[in-house]
Amino acid sequence: ADAAASVLIDRFIGLVVFMLGAAIAAAGMLWFGRPDGTAFTEQELFFMQLAAIGSSAVTLLLLAIIAALLSRTLKRWMEWLLAKLPLAEKTLPIWQQLALAFHAYRGHPAALLWTAVGSALIVVLTSINIWLIAQALEPGSISMVEVLAINPIIVFALIVVPLAPGGLGVRQVSFASLFLLIGAGFDLGKTVGLLQQAIGYFVSIPGGILWFLGRNQHRDSVERPMAVELPPSS
Repeated sequence: ADAAASVLIDRFIGLVVFMLGAAIAAAGMLWFGRPDGTAFTEQELFFMQLAAIGSSAVTLLLLAIIAALLSRTLKRWMEWLLAKLPLAEKTLPIWQQLALAFHAYRGHPAALLWTAVGSALIVVLTSINIWLIAQALEPGSISMVEVLAINPIIVFALIVVPLAPGGLGVRQVSFASLFLLIGAGFDLGKTVGLLQQAIGYFVSIPGGILWFLGRNQHRDSVERPMAVELPPSS
């Protein structure tokens, strides 16, 4: 139960941090402009405004959910409201799972804080990864701040539309569409998405091998008969 709660908390807090990162990056570019000083086209400006407003709204919604989960009174009100709404049989169990997960960490705020710090580090590292791939293909095609604005949106799309393992297909469409909307190009986005997917599969190979070997060792230990010592005959 503790392991399941840890995974659920990690995913939820990570989503909050990712969307907050997108909101800050998009709002920063709207306020200060692009790092290279070039102006947004009408389409790019509309997308950046939409990204800033949308990611801010999602962030506020997720933070409100966390506040409700940590407050016993708000949690009961939310359960009552969900029970009255359509699709209660689907939404109420999800809410109850989240409530149980957050209840396990109610007395450990430091753990939640470190989870948020780890998620912020992941946002930065994955954004650097995307930016380096784009720079290797087309130098100067996209800035780091622009990557920080779209990377969390791609992650959000992968969570909302889990069609294939590892987000194959959804990831490439998201990259291509967002790169096009910010003016970096559809083809570049599609290629960056494919390369990032390939890199992700490649770096997962050692973990897969260790998991496979560990599973075999566990199976052998279960199947191996235990030696039973018989008492000496008198």
